[in-house]
Amino acid sequence: MAKVTISNDIVATAKKELFERIKANINLDRVREICADLYGAKDIHSLDFRNGDIVVYEGQIAYKIEFDVRFAVPLLIDEEGNLLGTQETDSEIEATPEDRIENISQQASDSAQGF
Repeated sequence: MAKVTISNDIVATAKKELFERIKANINLDRVREICADLYGAKDIHSLDFRNGDIVVYEGQIAYKIEFDVRFAVPLLIDEEGNLLGTQETDSEIEATPEDRIENISQQASDSAQGF
């Protein structure tokens, strides 16, 4: 039996090109829906392709696509450090800590006016 050899560079290049084509055709809105359905992540701030691989899944060839997903998880914690629960985000996270502090100060001021 004759043996055929292939350079590792050729295989790696072909695999990279394959995943670039797959990545270009992925419906990112559908990926966002999957994140919401499976993990409750509704307010996704970024979704970036990380890696891809060819795997065997339940006896068939599959393409495993990995994404880095960034989303906010607003936790409500009391003054003693106890977790009270979570809260959905209403808008984008403010750009800087100063913006977030200003927003919290405004909310506190609005709440204090009711007393």
